[in-house]
Amino acid sequence: MSKRLTTLDFLRGFFLFVIIVDHVELYPSGFDFLTGRGRLWVSAAEGFFFISGLLVSYIYRKKLLQGSSFVWIWTKMWRRAAQLYACAVSLTLLFSYWAVASGDKGIKYGLPAVINWPHMVWQTLTLQYSFGWADFLPHYVVFMLAAPVVFFLLAKRQWWLVVLGSAAIWTQRGQEFVPAWQIIFVGGMITGFYWDALCARCQALSPRTQRVLLASLFSLTAVTFICSYLSVFVLSELNAHFASLAQWQVNLMHTWDQANTVSWRYLEKWTMEPGRMITFGLWFATSYILCQRYAKQLQQLTYGVLETLGRHSLFVYALHALVIFVLHLALHGHTNLWQNMAITASVLGVIVMITYIKDNLDALGLPHQEPQTNSALVARLVVEKLESE
Repeated sequence: MSKRLTTLDFLRGFFLFVIIVDHVELYPSGFDFLTGRGRLWVSAAEGFFFISGLLVSYIYRKKLLQGSSFVWIWTKMWRRAAQLYACAVSLTLLFSYWAVASGDKGIKYGLPAVINWPHMVWQTLTLQYSFGWADFLPHYVVFMLAAPVVFFLLAKRQWWLVVLGSAAIWTQRGQEFVPAWQIIFVGGMITGFYWDALCARCQALSPRTQRVLLASLFSLTAVTFICSYLSVFVLSELNAHFASLAQWQVNLMHTWDQANTVSWRYLEKWTMEPGRMITFGLWFATSYILCQRYAKQLQQLTYGVLETLGRHSLFVYALHALVIFVLHLALHGHTNLWQNMAITASVLGVIVMITYIKDNLDALGLPHQEPQTNSALVARLVVEKLESE
């Protein structure tokens, strides 16, 4: 696997880490200071969708250049969509039944007040209803169903048509998630299709131009991230202790609140407003550059855990939904900082442990094998060598 794809897997693993911590939703836990509690100007979900679209185009463009037909590529993409569909439907029906059977209908927002099973099943099968902590999967299914059309147009050098079409759909988004968020997934597909060319063009820039662009990128990222971070962890504290504040602090809080309210008009997550897309572009580009630059150190620091999570993204996402559901079903009463930290760490530990078991099974060539990584390939070569002797 190339260093660039390893970096993307590392980032996707980090996004999964953020999603897991934010879905545990026990604050403060210490971990939440790394994730922003899901309330920053950009969330991990955008990165997850973007990388998914990027890798779809990047990988299948290589297949196309190697002689694979459009029919084969179309079939592979829809097979992936079918896997996502089966996972999304199964989890929704499982969690819905489990919540009703347990008597805890308020475990998560979204379960109908009146349960009509035939209607719920039909809504689930048609991707109109989702319940649980894997509720982004149905949207991902829709994007993967449309992916072959986008890929075909890109392959025919009609990227401009893809851009215009995606932008036109986005302008008609209203309050609908799919028309809004498709621009992230499609943007990822465009980036992935031209990934090598974009990287080559960036490397061809003069050293001075590169320094100026990087300085601008890092500065804008730092400013926007700090403003976003402070609004979550400082402004919220000011609002929580309003009664005990000095007058100057009250004035500061009111001014800050007003500015924050205005800024969120352009940063709304559900409808993917322009400010959020711009901020995502800044943060993602900075994250990628830094992760690629310090790839070796980050791998050593994380012991390869994040890359492993990223390589098994669908499995981890489905697994985390199950673990989080069980956790919230069992968790009652108030918890303190240390309990929050221990519970969150335990959830992460369980998910990592099960993912490593799956990774090792894949390396040995047992069922549910996915495309092999370097470690998996080495393990297979060792086994084949032993067998030959």
